[in-house]
Amino acid sequence: MIKIGFFILLSGAAAGNLAAQAPSGDVTKQGSGHVGLLSYDELEARLTTKSDTTYVVNFWATWCGPCLKELPYFDRLQKKYSSKNVKVLLVSLDFRSQLEEQVIPYVEENKLQSEVLVLDEQDQSAVINRVSPEWSGALPATLVVNAAAGSRRFYEGAFTYEELEKFYLLTQN
Repeated sequence: MIKIGFFILLSGAAAGNLAAQAPSGDVTKQGSGHVGLLSYDELEARLTTKSDTTYVVNFWATWCGPCLKELPYFDRLQKKYSSKNVKVLLVSLDFRSQLEEQVIPYVEENKLQSEVLVLDEQDQSAVINRVSPEWSGALPATLVVNAAAGSRRFYEGAFTYEELEKFYLLTQN
């Protein structure tokens, strides 16, 4: 796990970087895969829609080595359980200003198949407790939600594929 100083690093820098930016929405680069921007409220609205979809949400960043190591496991999980209405969302906590230089090139180079989103918040530190009171702010972090089943589980730390699959399966019972 990599501890991040959300309260200092993200709050101050994000406020400066994001204040002058356009609102949330889809961002694409010619020839790139889809990478979207969304606020935490938009993410939470997706997660709380009553459906039989189980969302596996991984919070990561391009500067986080353990995050990058586990990203292929999320694609593998989605592929294996696609018939079970699993939707993997890879939510990057990179600054919006790093989208073109860091996030999109990483997604393209590594051919990520899951939906990739960049959290578009001026105060990302405020998101921590909204995701889970258990979250210290370390990355990677994973949230598994099925609103219809009333299931919401959080895990802070990196997974092996086997650990990720076990964590997902625990939410299905």
